[in-house]
Amino acid sequence: MKISAIILASGFSKRMPQNKLKLLIREKKVYQYIIDNIEKIEFAEKIIVTNDSEILLYASERKIKPVPNETAHIGKSESIKKGIKASESADAYMFFVADQPFLTIPTIKNLMEFYCKNKDYIIYPKYGNDRGSPVILPSRYKNELLKLEKDKGGASLINENNSKFLIIENTIEGFDIDDTESYEKLVRHL
Repeated sequence: MKISAIILASGFSKRMPQNKLKLLIREKKVYQYIIDNIEKIEFAEKIIVTNDSEILLYASERKIKPVPNETAHIGKSESIKKGIKASESADAYMFFVADQPFLTIPTIKNLMEFYCKNKDYIIYPKYGNDRGSPVILPSRYKNELLKLEKDKGGASLINENNSKFLIIENTIEGFDIDDTESYEKLVRHL
């Protein structure tokens, strides 16, 4: 089973005064957590799509294929399309967001194993009552993913008939940084 890891790291942090991916959490930048975890897991290929040269360099030093996203301003769909086009031959795409620093390697591997047992379905984690990332989509959804526009993501293809979810007990793994308030709250609790 060939699964391509595609990290989406092209956001503009519109609700924050600075790039949230470069904020520090325990001496590391937010984006470094997901890259460091992906580096340690066996995937058919590892890709990162970003509009930031620092992130491109960090990822490429860890043997993750860097894909520059000069059209990031159009929306999330551009990152998804670029990631898929950079993927050479995958049975499935596993999409990660770069602002989810507490996602663990065991959870990633559990999702991959769950997908291998349910290859006909879109697989996603559920953190409490919330659907989250990463999402695994079989390659048969490639054309639909390439038709996404603006800020539509792969989650827009999910329905109760074509998907299955895995409950993740540790809900902190699903935490992503959306704004200054959520970042400050997170830092206070560390």
